[in-house]
Amino acid sequence: MSVLSKKSYRIVTRPSIPNVCLALVFVFFLGTTALWVSLDRSPGAWDDAWYLTNSLVLYDTLIDHGPIAYWKKFLDALEFKAPLIAVLPTPLYRLFGRHSRVAYGVNLVFMALLFGAVYRLARRYGSPRAGLVAVYVTATMPLLYGLSRQYLVEYGSTALVAATVCCLVESGWPRNTRKACCLGGLCGLGLMMKITFPLYVFLPFCFACVRIRSTQPSSASLSNAHPRPTRSSVLMWLLAFVAPLALIALPWYGRNWRKTLDHAFRSGFSSMADQYGMGDPYSFAVVWRYLAHWVNDGISGGYLLLLMALAGTALWCEIRMRRPVLPSEGRNLVLLWFLPFLVLLFGRNKDIRFTAPLLPAVAILLAWSVDSFLSSLKKQGRLAFSLLFAFPLLAYLHTSFGLLGSTRLAWGDLVLLAPRLSHAWPPDPQVWPHQEILEVLRLNTLFPGEKRLMLGSDTAHFNANNFELAAVEGLYLFQVATSAYEDDLTSLLNAANSTTFFIYKEGGEPGPQFTNQLFRPLLEDVQNSGKFFDFSIYPERPSLPGLPDGGRVVVYQNRWPNSAVMERYSFEAVVDSGDIEKPTCTVSFSNLMKLTGLSFVVEKQWLKVSYTWHFTGSPDHDLYCFTHILDNHGGVLGFLDHAIPGEPVTAGKEGWGVREILRYRLPEGVSQVQLRLGLFRKSSGERLRVQEASGLEGPKLSVTDEGTAILATGMTALPPMLQPLPL
Repeated sequence: MSVLSKKSYRIVTRPSIPNVCLALVFVFFLGTTALWVSLDRSPGAWDDAWYLTNSLVLYDTLIDHGPIAYWKKFLDALEFKAPLIAVLPTPLYRLFGRHSRVAYGVNLVFMALLFGAVYRLARRYGSPRAGLVAVYVTATMPLLYGLSRQYLVEYGSTALVAATVCCLVESGWPRNTRKACCLGGLCGLGLMMKITFPLYVFLPFCFACVRIRSTQPSSASLSNAHPRPTRSSVLMWLLAFVAPLALIALPWYGRNWRKTLDHAFRSGFSSMADQYGMGDPYSFAVVWRYLAHWVNDGISGGYLLLLMALAGTALWCEIRMRRPVLPSEGRNLVLLWFLPFLVLLFGRNKDIRFTAPLLPAVAILLAWSVDSFLSSLKKQGRLAFSLLFAFPLLAYLHTSFGLLGSTRLAWGDLVLLAPRLSHAWPPDPQVWPHQEILEVLRLNTLFPGEKRLMLGSDTAHFNANNFELAAVEGLYLFQVATSAYEDDLTSLLNAANSTTFFIYKEGGEPGPQFTNQLFRPLLEDVQNSGKFFDFSIYPERPSLPGLPDGGRVVVYQNRWPNSAVMERYSFEAVVDSGDIEKPTCTVSFSNLMKLTGLSFVVEKQWLKVSYTWHFTGSPDHDLYCFTHILDNHGGVLGFLDHAIPGEPVTAGKEGWGVREILRYRLPEGVSQVQLRLGLFRKSSGERLRVQEASGLEGPKLSVTDEGTAILATGMTALPPMLQPLPL
């Protein structure tokens, strides 16, 4: 008997060449981006440092106070900018550790999303080869790969715009509610990434609606086609689209939409945008410079030349063969997608990174042109033409890692190869010592608690944003401010005089020309006001570290922080209490000190306050005076907190007194104020209680703050013997 042996057969499917190439492209560009981020050690510049700081603050809120506090913090995050960029690193911090460099992993996720969306769009109207070329072009555009290495909203917004357009053309409107829900979620995330998101997707939405309407089946073909959508199916589709959109975007925008819209308009079309402009946006010279900048630093000059050549070839073929070479529906889609470029072209803000969400449309159009051209060539011609695409890869590696040193290749205004571009450059391996500087300052201040720090420099690597990031990341109790964007000298001087440290750097990289216009008068006030002293004059203090750009850190420390004393006048110490002018009031603080004279007046926007102090016991140098300047409604206008000045002539002798005059520049239009003042111990912050308060003449006095302060109303002129010298 014959026995039939049964053999099992397994069907082995080999991956297609386009899929293998696509996987290699994904791995290569994701890997080189991760390598670049790992090699770079420079601090975030301005916006990216600000976003990273807020992402760490949100994460700390979650860890320290729980989800409810995290949600409340999220609702107030960034205030005038959509906060998704600060939320996304939270799971990465949880998995890989609390470090700002971890947040750059978000861009790798967005890169995969962007490549996938571009591939599907190009393949839908072309071929798998067109999808592969579109991904390659997208990955080698200087603006896009440069933004993938910065923590800015534009790269994530680009990925979400591309994914939204892809989902839109595949959504099956108005039948597929699952895809409608996915589309609504993408739109919600896009709005939470940047408020200008609708600008980039509005015309593709209109195109999709018109396309669906034009492809509805006629009554004659209803039997062989999908049924015409009913009103209920349309409502279900709209509900599936709107529900996730509202769930994601409405809670935050419900609180912050007005401020966000106002900031978006001002940053694009007001005088605020001129800081990033080139002049008259309708001038031919400005338009030409912007286009040249966008081509060289945005899509690259090589791709422009290739696109122009292929577009000319496609036009000639269409005229000769009388049929479209490129897919007409897809071509209309990408042209509408790219049309908002005209808004940015004539806007006052000329930062090309706002055009990033439009670049995938250029890449897809170029990929279709390349695919069509390759189809008309023989095998040898395809191979020869494909070698041209080695040049964009060479430019990518040269700009990213300095492959060819300082080599630069240009043809007139067109740059083909450059070692550095406006948004793309090689990694910087040098570490900037922001946390070392903060550590030195922390160890050399006598004032406990949170300290204020003002930056007088505003360069890419030395500014308030990356110092704030260093403070939050290192858990230093520093509140960081900057002088770079203030245009009112009075407000700036008041803010500087209330800081603990004023820091700037000499030499090194220059900062932007349009910021820090008031630095010189601010520095003169810091050096000459008598409130600050140079941190470096004390040899026993540790030296400040040097900077990688060759600059030198300069620090001035405030003798009386947390105050806003604009000018201080000489005082005199007397032994005999009879030498003090006739008392105008009697305010006793815990039987340690009396205020026997108080008067204040406003002259030409300057508030002048005169104090006469009388020690009733031994001098106590731990005592500080707090003075809150209030408007008529009780709102705080400023502070005159300060140490009681002077040394006694004879220590411990009763009757020792001191007189002082302090000045403060009031805001415009303020002519009437009231003062709330008292004494506190610097070491503990404990206030002294008011045991007696009576005014013989001068301002009207009343006890407030549960017996720890007095409120003085009704201004009087300063005593004649205490009139200060004119300003």
